[in-house]
Amino acid sequence: MCLTDKNIKYKNIYINLNTPKCMDDPYCADNAYDSWLVNHNWEPYVYLNYVNETKNKLKLVILGLSLLVLIILGGAVYFINKRYLLNPIHQLIDNVIKVAKGNFDTTIDNTRDDEIGRLAQNFNYMTDEISAAYQQLEAYNQKVTALNTNLEYQAYHDPLTELPNRKKFKEKLDTVLA
Repeated sequence: MCLTDKNIKYKNIYINLNTPKCMDDPYCADNAYDSWLVNHNWEPYVYLNYVNETKNKLKLVILGLSLLVLIILGGAVYFINKRYLLNPIHQLIDNVIKVAKGNFDTTIDNTRDDEIGRLAQNFNYMTDEISAAYQQLEAYNQKVTALNTNLEYQAYHDPLTELPNRKKFKEKLDTVLA
């Protein structure tokens, strides 16, 4: 290969083909490019193709590493969302099911100051209100049951003598004869 004293322009890149400063030293930095071309019997355009191929391979490696980093970051975002967003929502769903089954003493530990924390706070308030209303309903039901028992006694017994009246006698006779 014959190297001349001129520059070659390839895709806006100038390649210096001038004679190296240290011709006798094979390890000289100025001689490295020319000796590499001479030793491999490559013309400058072949070297430029090699550089372009290497550049394309480097682009693929960078693209692959970028995709790997993107996948790792996506996984990290998923696990952070799962821990801080989805787990409290699943806990809320489980506690709603418990309340639906009648366990009104269910509460959610609330340590957050965001929307999910407010939702947990309102859920706890709701269960307290439902529990209080349920207890009032139970107390009212006990009073109604006591009044019904008293009314039933008065319906079957004479108020003056406290003896069973005809209605009670007729019911007992019907049950015995049936």
